[in-house]
Amino acid sequence: MNRRGAVLLTTLAALLLLGGVTAALLLAVLHDARAARNAEASLVARAAASAAIAHATAEGDAWVGVLPVGGGAILRGTLAGSSYEARLLRAGDGLIAVRGVGVDGRLGMRREVATTLRMLPLLPRQRAVTVLRRSPAPLLSARVFAADSAPPGWVCPGPGASAPPFTDATAPDSAFFALGPLAWPAVAAWTGKPRALDSLTPQAFSADVTLDGRRAIGVLVVDGVLTLRGGAEVLGVVVARRGLVFGPGGGALWGTLVAESLGMVSGVIPASVRVGYSSCVAGRTARSGAPLLGLPGLPPVDVW
Repeated sequence: MNRRGAVLLTTLAALLLLGGVTAALLLAVLHDARAARNAEASLVARAAASAAIAHATAEGDAWVGVLPVGGGAILRGTLAGSSYEARLLRAGDGLIAVRGVGVDGRLGMRREVATTLRMLPLLPRQRAVTVLRRSPAPLLSARVFAADSAPPGWVCPGPGASAPPFTDATAPDSAFFALGPLAWPAVAAWTGKPRALDSLTPQAFSADVTLDGRRAIGVLVVDGVLTLRGGAEVLGVVVARRGLVFGPGGGALWGTLVAESLGMVSGVIPASVRVGYSSCVAGRTARSGAPLLGLPGLPPVDVW
């Protein structure tokens, strides 16, 4: 072999070696790029799954409060081009099992996380038949019943302990008109949220309200005076910021009441008026729009 041929073979071998190294480097770069894309897609899907849990925590109360134990609901949404869904299952004792599923919008990467939320019923922070700024007149006080009882037609467990009236003239509005974890005015904002249609849907009113011979059930928040007349009946948790007044024909409340005051207009027959404590009514209605919070020390965990 002449010298020129040897040089040519050496050059070809070097080129082949260089090509092999280049190919190996290119494959490594492509592999790393693919791994980076997959890792990014996984992180995006994980973020979407976490967003599903946040969505369930913020909005799930609109659905799970009206579900029976064992019932489920699905909430869907999007996050930065990815999609997610929160699957809620109502368990016993006010617990909600939640699974968040996130899907990356580019590669279709899927991640799941799970956690447990608890319902915080919208009940007064003081257990009492009435929580008032000042005590009512004696004639009306005699028509306030602290013994736990169920209204006609309601199937409830046995009666619990009584809940005597409570008066506090010093607490600020934020604490006095609080329900569950919500301080005033968050109470009105929360109860005014759009929710699934149900007979126990919370209601919020920004002005005076008069119920004339009507029946209302649920958490009722009135940023004004609530007047019951003509035999009107309210079953649930009632917050009447400017007071509850009984008009002609009287009325009844079963559950628990938080109000500035309790009164009745002149000429109302005391026997036509009733405010009675019912843990059964208050408990059921307070869960219909209960906020959802995570259990302490139990953050969402990845499901693989």
